[in-house]
Amino acid sequence: MAELIPLDGYLISPVLTRWSGAVTAQVAHFAITPLKSGVGNPTSKGVYRIHGEFHGEHGLTPFSLVAKHLVAGLPMMDCSDQRHWNYWRREIDLFESAIPDRFPSAIAYPRYLGWTDLGTQGALFWNEDLGDIPEAQWSWEQVVQAARLVARLNSIDVGDAKDFPFLGPGVLRGWLELREQFFNPVIDDVISCALSQPETAAAYQHYGTFLPQQERLSEVVWNARQAFMHGDFNLNNLVPLFGDGPQIIALDWQQCGISAVGMEVAALFNTAYDNGFSSGSLAEFNEICAAYTESFNTENASSPVSLDEVRKVVAALGFVIVESVGIWLANPRPENSDAQ
Repeated sequence: MAELIPLDGYLISPVLTRWSGAVTAQVAHFAITPLKSGVGNPTSKGVYRIHGEFHGEHGLTPFSLVAKHLVAGLPMMDCSDQRHWNYWRREIDLFESAIPDRFPSAIAYPRYLGWTDLGTQGALFWNEDLGDIPEAQWSWEQVVQAARLVARLNSIDVGDAKDFPFLGPGVLRGWLELREQFFNPVIDDVISCALSQPETAAAYQHYGTFLPQQERLSEVVWNARQAFMHGDFNLNNLVPLFGDGPQIIALDWQQCGISAVGMEVAALFNTAYDNGFSSGSLAEFNEICAAYTESFNTENASSPVSLDEVRKVVAALGFVIVESVGIWLANPRPENSDAQ
């Protein structure tokens, strides 16, 4: 589990004034509940719910906030440079900038409530509390609509990206760097181990032919048109609304940056398949790529992107994602899928 963050009422009060609009907010009492551990990324030490009561203009008032504890990543990884793919303060810097004002109104995000400097212990990134979010049951039509929506997000104007150095290449570069550092040296042993067991041998037969093409797959992504990305626009980071007003709430903008047009579709398609909302068929692959391309070109009529370019990026990134999270643990279900 996440370790509890160093926090007291004095540090919470400024956040409460922003959240409540009160002139002053003195914390009466509070508790810290871990929501998500920091395992998996050295820049995160966990996500927490901070809840209790404060003395405000209207007496004793309950509150509940969410804080992400961010650190520079040491000793595992030095993420202090703004241009590092895993820059530790990227989410803070994003919401301190004017870029969120450019987001399409259909894509919402938890209200940003500022940040707290913890000195050598990092910083806290504060958001409104959305409550306990139930696991969403997506229809395939909603997944396709999410692809249309993210195409609009990818179309925002970032011609001034040079003024925002934290908008680096994001998680994709990280996957490729980690692959080179950790995966390539042991690839022969991994293949040998995979072939020794029937289940993993089946996975290798399905995915293994792509391994020698990693450099070519990377080139497809690097040479594609670049645009602003959420960076991790997968179904696990999305809360579907699909009503009046915003249609989706997007969480966790830590990996936002500039990357290949179509990248977000790979995350949507992979997680739709993983969660059973897609069969992974070639027909569905074509449908979601076409929906994204049409939406993107509506926003960029003077400089459209081709469906073929989007399909190539989604296919290449889909493989990179699957490989990076551990292809030997994935169930490829080759007998049920005609998407090769």
